[in-house]
Amino acid sequence: MRLSILNLNMSDEKEIFLDADQDLGMELISFSISPTPLLASDFHLFYSLAATPARYLEALLHRAFQLKIRGNLLVINSFIPAHSQIYQQAIEAVENMGEEEVAVIASSNDVPLGYFFGRSVFQKKIIQNLFFLRFLSVVSANLDFIYLRTVFDLKKSIQLLV
Repeated sequence: MRLSILNLNMSDEKEIFLDADQDLGMELISFSISPTPLLASDFHLFYSLAATPARYLEALLHRAFQLKIRGNLLVINSFIPAHSQIYQQAIEAVENMGEEEVAVIASSNDVPLGYFFGRSVFQKKIIQNLFFLRFLSVVSANLDFIYLRTVFDLKKSIQLLV
């Protein structure tokens, strides 16, 4: 199984270091915020003061689709403080998930740490209605789990606590 971990750097100071090894089928793909539209590129998203946190999650997945990033997708919640141990726990939580599954990885206090989208369900159900992702709360894992399961009519969705 290939796992592509999508991360959005909200500031230049934030660096993520993971034990993601290409030989194990994992890759970390970092995107950053661009202050002007002219600097926007494949790995730079235009900053918008009016954008909701979920709008950036939608933009990451849209960009992953455009760039033809293969494999299952794990989107790290970029609005939590950078901490490699949290990211490693999120990766371990989804390592054995399949292409037909979707999951919200939650902390013990209901903060969503990440969102997992199996490749097959992403292509069949999510990408056609990607704009619905902009309505995720990105602050309550339970609400986001219920929303994803309901809106996309998911049969294999789970909420993982780490």
